Amino acid sequence: MKKLFLVGFLFMCGVTFYYIDPMQLFSLADDQLKEIVDSDFEVESPAEQEGKTLASDHNSNTTLDEQAPETSQGSEQTAESIIEKYKEPLNQLKDQVKEKLDQLMEQAYEEYQQGEESANLPMLYMKYNTAVQELEQNTDQSFEELYEELQTELKEKGFDPKQAEEVKKQYEEMKKETRAVMMDEVMEKFEV
Repeated sequence: MKKLFLVGFLFMCGVTFYYIDPMQLFSLADDQLKEIVDSDFEVESPAEQEGKTLASDHNSNTTLDEQAPETSQGSEQTAESIIEKYKEPLNQLKDQVKEKLDQLMEQAYEEYQQGEESANLPMLYMKYNTAVQELEQNTDQSFEELYEELQTELKEKGFDPKQAEEVKKQYEEMKKETRAVMMDEVMEKFEV
């Protein structure tokens, strides 16, 4: 009986792999998905913003020496003020991730509604789960770049880079929250 079951199981696996490319199950073959997932995030770091500000000030015939008294008399930087500068780029990243997730969800739903032969729920799940995982990796990479820049700036200004850990905790919390919201939307949209 075990041999018959094993032969039947192997036969089914062979038939499945004959009709379905097993590598397609674990990669993004869909050009639209790749475009959504692989497109770069447009997040301008505070260092880039400061560089543009200095360049525009320099182009407007204002020398750095003329600006120095103004900025040095102003406010003294604190770790909190440095961290605060990074909130806007992190919010930009969050908004762009949400936009990409919404695009993936819409595309998955359209594919599901078209009722294509390949659009069965398990295949859609595997395909779009792979896309979401790749998007998460790209997002993590963009976050890490900003996070390392923040830590470097804190260190350069004489602050403990560990003060940036709260930003990382908030990012991880945002990821958990986003996953929960996504699951709710999927369950509602696909009536699972």
